[in-house]
Amino acid sequence: MADAKNKESQSLRKGTDDSDFRQQNIPAWMPILSPVYVIASFILLAFLLIPAGLIFLRTSQGIVELVKQYDGDGTENELQDCKIEVANAGSKCEIEFTIPENMTTPIYVYYEIDNFYQNHKKYFGSRDNDQLRGLSSGLESSSCPPLHKLKDKSTDKDVLLNPCGFVANTFFNDVITLNSVTDSDDNNLNISMREDGISWVSDLKQKFGQVYGFKSEACASCDDCSCNSTVWSCEEPYIDDNGICHLYFYPDEDTTQYAYETYPMVINPIEGILNEHFLVWMRTAALPKFRKLYGYIPDSQFKTITKGSVLTFEIETNWVVSGFAGRKSLVVTESSYMGGRNDFVGW
Repeated sequence: MADAKNKESQSLRKGTDDSDFRQQNIPAWMPILSPVYVIASFILLAFLLIPAGLIFLRTSQGIVELVKQYDGDGTENELQDCKIEVANAGSKCEIEFTIPENMTTPIYVYYEIDNFYQNHKKYFGSRDNDQLRGLSSGLESSSCPPLHKLKDKSTDKDVLLNPCGFVANTFFNDVITLNSVTDSDDNNLNISMREDGISWVSDLKQKFGQVYGFKSEACASCDDCSCNSTVWSCEEPYIDDNGICHLYFYPDEDTTQYAYETYPMVINPIEGILNEHFLVWMRTAALPKFRKLYGYIPDSQFKTITKGSVLTFEIETNWVVSGFAGRKSLVVTESSYMGGRNDFVGW
């Protein structure tokens, strides 16, 4: 009887790994957590973590960070001109930052939104990823409604949105421009803010693409550049910052509203949804108060902006926060080996 059971056991185990690791028979350390052992462990950890925390805290507090709220409840009187009640108002105002200590470049410029829940399930799920990659038109998308079409008041017909969904169609479209940087002696420094390289490379190269069916062509001369052809859907050639004219074609232009038409102050028809500000926005935040990178002052221009210098920004305000009791702020900050300022890391 015993021999039969052994044979049966061997047949069942045939082909299995009988190593000590797979059978969980390797030697193990099972300490007895006595009071002396626990106290000694905490003391050792304290000797290691307290100095590290002090180093992190000192590093964080050494980072110069400047924040000014320019819309929403609590906005200072001097910035009341920045507040708007109507979307796409296009109102302009200026925000000045006086540097309290020397700031080392690169210097990052963020916009900060408070009380806006990008992490809401219905919000961050309202998008068509195939459409955003340029693999489909998104007309049959089931994830975008109700924000997948609008009513054209002039024709009383539906106009489809591309891209569709809540995330793409609540894009932050305030325009932030660095007007000037002056030193403590009121000398104008030749410093500009760059707005390229702010998005993830994977977003720019892989996750997003121009709309399905889009094409464009740069003209050799603007004098010989005309949209009067069935090949192109444009009414007028687009002229970029270098003065080069471009022809472009978007499919179903008469029945579809594209990103460059919804947000012409930020997105041009050649880049479309590959605009880096748009890509930054599409990475939804986990908390209701968040910051997103808008631009930066590179270290190739100046290594240090000295104490007493004044940074003047012009804001074209288009994004309304009054409807959800939100707040908008502009943030100028340095960074360190541990990122931006965050005293919590040291505690």
